[in-house]
Amino acid sequence: MRVFKKVKREGQKYEKCLADKRCVASSWASGAAGLTLPGGGTAPARVFDSEAEALDALKRNMIKPNNVIVVRYEGPRGAPGLRELLLLTYYLRAAGLNESCAIVADGKFSGFAKGPFICQVTPEAAIGGPIAVAKDDDLIEIDIPNKRLNINISKEEMAKRLAEWKPKAPKVTGGILTLYARMANSCVAGAGLPLKI
Repeated sequence: MRVFKKVKREGQKYEKCLADKRCVASSWASGAAGLTLPGGGTAPARVFDSEAEALDALKRNMIKPNNVIVVRYEGPRGAPGLRELLLLTYYLRAAGLNESCAIVADGKFSGFAKGPFICQVTPEAAIGGPIAVAKDDDLIEIDIPNKRLNINISKEEMAKRLAEWKPKAPKVTGGILTLYARMANSCVAGAGLPLKI
């Protein structure tokens, strides 16, 4: 795994990156054979608000080669619990898309996951990070060597989308997970609760 710390940098091609704080890229995506996207390193997004939605789209052949699969609301607060998205990589491989599509998610992948993915995108969608306002067909730029994960919309459009964004209803409404969904730290801070017990 390769960690992108403070992904955005001066002189970047687009106005806004998807991971203002940090994200983690798989070793496959980081390798010499890494992901090659059309259009000079950009590809259209297919955006899903859960792993289940992405899996359903794969089953219905709605994801095509050279798509960037964006999966959000699977981070510490959104899931809640920073869910493992391993099943998605298995389905992608079974569909023969594991070398022609990338996954970008605010959830996590384990060492068992194979293929090009970028995970733990921070800030997560549940707290209004840029990944929360990505839309289908937005062009996503993935540039591993230069640590770029960008979305090709203007600064003004990004500001407009973020201003219009509203939090989703919580996925859980009872039990200890409600506390976690409200208070969990970001992936950068370990995704735990900010409590001293």
